[in-house]
Amino acid sequence: YVQAESKEEEEARLKKEEEARRAANAAAAKKSGKSNTQVIGNSAGSSTGRSVANFASQFVGNPYVWGGNSLTNGCDCSGFVHQVYKYFGYNLVRYSLSFLYEGRPVSKSEMKPGDIVVYPRNSQGIGHVAIYIGNGKIVEAQSTKAGITCTRSVFYKQPLGIRRILPNP
Repeated sequence: YVQAESKEEEEARLKKEEEARRAANAAAAKKSGKSNTQVIGNSAGSSTGRSVANFASQFVGNPYVWGGNSLTNGCDCSGFVHQVYKYFGYNLVRYSLSFLYEGRPVSKSEMKPGDIVVYPRNSQGIGHVAIYIGNGKIVEAQSTKAGITCTRSVFYKQPLGIRRILPNP
């Protein structure tokens, strides 16, 4: 079973995650020469797909927890994508197949880091969602056995759709 964190641990975790988000935004802004204005809601901002991919990748090795929403203590696939984008100011859905209706569609050839990849249901009727990080790879809350990983190909299974949330990836 997963043990709940104390209020102090949660505050420390949130502070660490906020610092990581700011660092990822600042690094992306420095690289692109743009400001690092935080994105609020669905309004335009300067967060890049690379900054989203980098932020998400720092949680590799953390646990998968069905229904979980903590990037450090455990989350499932939709919770992972939801929480990553939440740190960039986007309030997305919390159900894997519903990500098919977020943002705008992009083709496989147009895919960029930070894009959301939605996969079909498995034999138990459960869909899957991940974040494309580039070089043909995804970062995902994969399973209770594997946890959060970045080892699988984006095409380990045929995606149902690829969605772009950021206005300027």
